[in-house]
Amino acid sequence: MPGFNPVQEPAAGFSYLDGLNFAVRHAPHVRQNPFLLLMCSIVVDIIGVSSYFIPFVGELGDIAWAPLQALFLQYMYGGVLIAAVVFLEEIGPGTDILPTATIAWGIAFLPMFSQLRRTLRFREQHIRND
Repeated sequence: MPGFNPVQEPAAGFSYLDGLNFAVRHAPHVRQNPFLLLMCSIVVDIIGVSSYFIPFVGELGDIAWAPLQALFLQYMYGGVLIAAVVFLEEIGPGTDILPTATIAWGIAFLPMFSQLRRTLRFREQHIRND
């Protein structure tokens, strides 16, 4: 699109593509900042548990949300195994209550989980000599 500036405010409001553009531009920064990554992980878990607010219909939303949440965790933490676990947790009935993205953050940054971090093959940035 000629003259398109992704930072410029859209004239007709906020669209899905604007949100996607924002996420793609800021995701690398979030990956590098433990506090921002924790905040995003909490938001992802809140979105996941929100399916409980609409009985039966919410479970259909989990079918769409499960792969998105798995992609988020795989990108942010680098672990394919944790992404598979979160996908199964989100798509399974009645298991949305587990805050798996926040648990992944704890595994990535808390020293007591260093061996688990290596076992789950989290990104090298999260594997420290602690």
